[in-house]
Amino acid sequence: MLARSQDGVNPFEGFTPSVPTGQSLDPSSEEFLKMEAAGLSAVSETGFILVAGGLGERLGYQGIKVSLPLYDAERERCFLSLYIGHILDMQVNYGNSRRIPLAIMTSDDTHALTEQLLKDNNYFGMEPDQVAIQLGLVSVV
Repeated sequence: MLARSQDGVNPFEGFTPSVPTGQSLDPSSEEFLKMEAAGLSAVSETGFILVAGGLGERLGYQGIKVSLPLYDAERERCFLSLYIGHILDMQVNYGNSRRIPLAIMTSDDTHALTEQLLKDNNYFGMEPDQVAIQLGLVSVV
């Protein structure tokens, strides 16, 4: 695929771009609540994948993006803490006693730092075997 790209081959040749159709829902509407309930009923059969392969240097941050503080006033809490916290909340409230897995895809630059962030923070409340950290591509079975 990379060789074809270097040769200038356009993988989208012959395709016509179009804007996908979708739906905008008002969070206070009955339809939104119905769709949210349908989604939450599937949480116990869900896993989450986080693509975490970047450093924060373009953002003026010296570290991995998942360790970025949420707010200037709340420097001790980072994005990964928030992300895992939401998963754990869904696990408790909608997981039917099932642990919801998290797979994190990392890059050469972020792999060891992501592992260390998780270890230093006791996996932000997840069990260590609940989190799969994979360098490069994530394979989902």
